[in-house]
Amino acid sequence: MKKRYIILILIFLLVEFILGYFAQTSIYKDYIRFAIVSLGFGFCFLFIKKDWIYITTQLALLFTLIADYFLVILDDYYLIGMLAFLPVQLLYSIRIFLETNNKKINIIHFCIRIFFNLIAMVLPFIILKENVDGLSVVSVVYFCNLILNAIFASINYKKYDFSFIFAIGLILFVFCDIFVGIMNLSDYFDIEKGSFVYNVIYSDINFSWVFYTPSQALLAISLIGYKLNKK
Repeated sequence: MKKRYIILILIFLLVEFILGYFAQTSIYKDYIRFAIVSLGFGFCFLFIKKDWIYITTQLALLFTLIADYFLVILDDYYLIGMLAFLPVQLLYSIRIFLETNNKKINIIHFCIRIFFNLIAMVLPFIILKENVDGLSVVSVVYFCNLILNAIFASINYKKYDFSFIFAIGLILFVFCDIFVGIMNLSDYFDIEKGSFVYNVIYSDINFSWVFYTPSQALLAISLIGYKLNKK
């Protein structure tokens, strides 16, 4: 049983790697990118189980799929896309709370999350001033929660077999969105030609998908520990 899961996961990761390559080079890159996310959502059903840890993970992948439909396939309705991404991080945060099993740590985690979310809601108004819009506010709040998820998943991983996969997936997610943010800076600031930001924006490589592809693959298989340790 365990050998079968490992073989299926290796095949899945290989397919995702191949799709990741064509997501950079193909003329149909947008559809291939959406296929990467769709495959991860579908593959997670392999770990189906009637508990909230599985449910929150699968729902997070579903909302990721919805968000990327707007952001990747339609390449429009960006605010709706980012609003769909908010429950992704909320669901992952619930999974982290469920996996922690330490009331004191969860209370600290909850207080920290509330504090930084309040800052995240105000920060765009301070930095962008008259250029602030709904998309920038939602994006900063979303990114704040993603960072917190990556931090607390990394702190928590030692207590659970294979949970480092979940933490690494979230860390890669953070790097992906750092590059997404860089590529969208031109919407709010003047970018000097020849600068690092300019070179990232106009590079032949989409750096965000360099990190996003393995991120979604790892998040899709992040429940493997529960399957392999099943008695």
